Amino acid sequence: MRLHRFLFRLRWGREGAAQCVIATFGHFSFAKFLLFHNEGSMKRKAVTARFALPLNSIDTLVSKQVLEGIGLVCLAWNEIETLVNFTLPLGLCIHHETWVDVSSRINGFDGKIAIIKKAIQSFRALSEDEYRTVCETLGRIEELKRLRDGVAHAHIANPSSPVAQSHLQRGNATEILLNDESLTTLYQHLSAAAAEMTMVNGIVFVISYLKRHPDRREETDETQRVEQIQRFLAQLRDYQHHRKQMPPLPEFPDPPPSAPESDTLNKKSS
Repeated sequence: MRLHRFLFRLRWGREGAAQCVIATFGHFSFAKFLLFHNEGSMKRKAVTARFALPLNSIDTLVSKQVLEGIGLVCLAWNEIETLVNFTLPLGLCIHHETWVDVSSRINGFDGKIAIIKKAIQSFRALSEDEYRTVCETLGRIEELKRLRDGVAHAHIANPSSPVAQSHLQRGNATEILLNDESLTTLYQHLSAAAAEMTMVNGIVFVISYLKRHPDRREETDETQRVEQIQRFLAQLRDYQHHRKQMPPLPEFPDPPPSAPESDTLNKKSS
């Protein structure tokens, strides 16, 4: 029943995704875009990396639309991350009492995605085409994570500019578009990815079921099990098609400005 309550509480734009999972999981006694938008579209490498002075009173200097958009992006990502953390232990076929311990102790989101891909492949329950369909969604989520990270780590030094500096790493920085249009579109893409990930979670649940419950093999209808996988795949492809029809993520209108001469001289002298 805990699984039913968890899935019932999932909320994003297309509630049919969660309802489909609930309907399928009810059969089990346990529960009784490759066309991605370029990551560089709203994120790019900065020409120079600087420490900028922090703003005072961000809540009054930054528009409410931008603040709301940042919050929506971060919360939508949390839904995806929860689904990935739920799918990982299913693929590993470990006891449900260890799910939280294992998922919360594996650091590195890309590593979790790689483990899920390998687990699905090891079950040999999907054709090559079906496996690619699942990997498309997992790959799309990895792309969106980099954009979400850019938003979550943005430093707004100039509230009048739609461009904010983000990650500082190894002497380099990235820039992210932080305006109402880019944040709203990113939120919509994250919501679509969450619906897709719900279907991936359902597929992994079904194909790993007998591995996790070998004692129930005789009472499991294999034909019904295959049909359930196909229903999830059909719904996943429908969500992927819907996502590809969505407006693309906004792009930077101009190339990044040239580095000031003083910065160039400082770099050469160092």
